[in-house]
Amino acid sequence: MSAKVKRLTIALGLLIVLMAGICRWSMARQDAKPQTVASHKPQTLKAKGQLSPSSKPALLRYDPLKDPGMSAEAAAIYYQRREQMIREQHGDGQIEKPLKVLEGRTGSKSDLITAIGSVTRNGSVRAIPYLLKLLEHQELLVRWSAAEGLCSFGDKRGFDYILQHYGLVTGADWASVFNDVFVQYKPSGYNDALIKLVIEVKREDEESQKLAALEISTVLAEMGEPASLDVLLPNLKQYPPLSAARVLALRNVNDPRVTRFAMELMQSGKSSAVKQAAVIVLAARGDQAAQTSIVEAAKRLIDLPQPQNADCTYKPGMNPGSVGAVTPAWDSDAMLALERGMEFVPAAQAVPALKQIAISANNVRFSKIAIIRLAKIGNEAARDALWETAQALQKRNRVFESSIFTAAGQALTLFDDETSMSMATILFGGYQYGFEEAKLISESKGWDGLFK
Repeated sequence: MSAKVKRLTIALGLLIVLMAGICRWSMARQDAKPQTVASHKPQTLKAKGQLSPSSKPALLRYDPLKDPGMSAEAAAIYYQRREQMIREQHGDGQIEKPLKVLEGRTGSKSDLITAIGSVTRNGSVRAIPYLLKLLEHQELLVRWSAAEGLCSFGDKRGFDYILQHYGLVTGADWASVFNDVFVQYKPSGYNDALIKLVIEVKREDEESQKLAALEISTVLAEMGEPASLDVLLPNLKQYPPLSAARVLALRNVNDPRVTRFAMELMQSGKSSAVKQAAVIVLAARGDQAAQTSIVEAAKRLIDLPQPQNADCTYKPGMNPGSVGAVTPAWDSDAMLALERGMEFVPAAQAVPALKQIAISANNVRFSKIAIIRLAKIGNEAARDALWETAQALQKRNRVFESSIFTAAGQALTLFDDETSMSMATILFGGYQYGFEEAKLISESKGWDGLFK
């Protein structure tokens, strides 16, 4: 072989090695980024483009261009800022220790699950490659946690993995994880795959497969998919609902069949909770009488007493004994109307009622929920109501009133004006980290992330 040929061969070999190295580097960078999947949440602005000069300035701080769920680039910036805050507040160990555990994959099942929880809370996007590898772990609970962790970052590989395993014969193991992540994050682009999965499991006569079809259809209903009714409505008619949750699953589906069924339930529901849930479904479909009924029900909470003393002991006869148990301080249907129904009431009707509850309710738990609902409405009237609420919080002295200062502060960080920011700073009581974090979340995630 001539010297010239040898040199050419060596050069070609070096080029191949270099290209292989670049390829591996590129793949590693890809693994470290969330492969984002958009959620079904409504956007206040279009993802691309600026407001026209004639448009009014947005009241909310939320900027879709900074939403980590909209693009990998926005996600990288958001998680970097969040990690920096945590380092400044808690030190580098808060970030590095759980990453070390996941990188080594040698800890116990409990250690790995705890570390996964830490990196997802911290927003440590560098954990994504480790989470991907943990999808192959021998322990089911570790695989569950790793998949959920990926979904929390908006990484479609987490949703894909859960959907793939739920579709297997042994998919029952994944049912709870499937319901949790698809209902919580509502990723777009999966409806067709879920409908196909329903058709496949319906072919089987086993009771477990029928239950799977029902679970998947419930998730589809939460996403507003009309095809879900083909399974849900026959089941609800065969087995009349005893809980509000089964009825509320229909609230996002815009279909005449839902309206007819809700009207029937409002008259013949098996419990007052089921009837209240039917009213909420009708309100979601624009029924004005139902919307008025929800406002009146929610306002019943104003006069209910605070059940606990300042030392956290219960007042005589107020201890519920169990969650949701009836006491003179509790009204389940009114609470359902406030928590789940007010979002379907027009803002002009909802804001005055929510302001009244936020300022005047004896039980500050109800005030906190009203504050959160006002934040979600997010218009000028809601902002003004939050201003009045913040001022009232400083003047009034209800038991546990200080416990809702943070909620009011968080709500006000959604608004990009000097008065809201000033009030929010006061309500956070100098807790700079909490205030900065709330600003970051309200700017990047808006309502969807602020109170989760």
